[in-house]
Amino acid sequence: MMTLNEKDYNRLIAAIKQLRMSAVGNSNIKSLAENLKDAQVIPSDKTPEDLITMNSKVLLKRMDNNQDMEVSVVYHDDADIKSKKVSVFAPMGIALLGKREQQVINCNLPNGNISYMVSKLLYQPEAAGDLNL
Repeated sequence: MMTLNEKDYNRLIAAIKQLRMSAVGNSNIKSLAENLKDAQVIPSDKTPEDLITMNSKVLLKRMDNNQDMEVSVVYHDDADIKSKKVSVFAPMGIALLGKREQQVINCNLPNGNISYMVSKLLYQPEAAGDLNL
C-alpha cells in the first residue's frame, strides 16, 4: 500500500483529472490512479522524513549491476529526463512515490523490468521545510 501526505494526494488527484480531460492519458495514469485508491493518506505535517514524496530526490542502486543513479520525482509538467526529473506518471515515478530507504522497486521500462533499491533519500521537501513546492 502506498503512503502519501494529504497535499501530494490532493494535487495528484487534480493532475489525474486534468490529464484525463486533456487526452494526454495513458496506462500510467490509470496505474497511478489505482494506487491512489488504496493509498494511506496522512496529514502533511506528519510526513515521515524517510518517505518519498513529490519533488523528493533519491539515490537508487540498480540491483543487477550496482550502478547508482539520482532522480527526483516530479509532476508531469516538470519532468525532464536530462535533469533526472522523473514524472510521477512514468513507471519509475509511480514505483518510487510513497517508498522509503532500503525498499526495492520494480520498474517495467522499455528495456525490460529493472529492480532498484532506494539507497538514500537525498532531499524531501517536507523535511527541508519547503512546503510550497
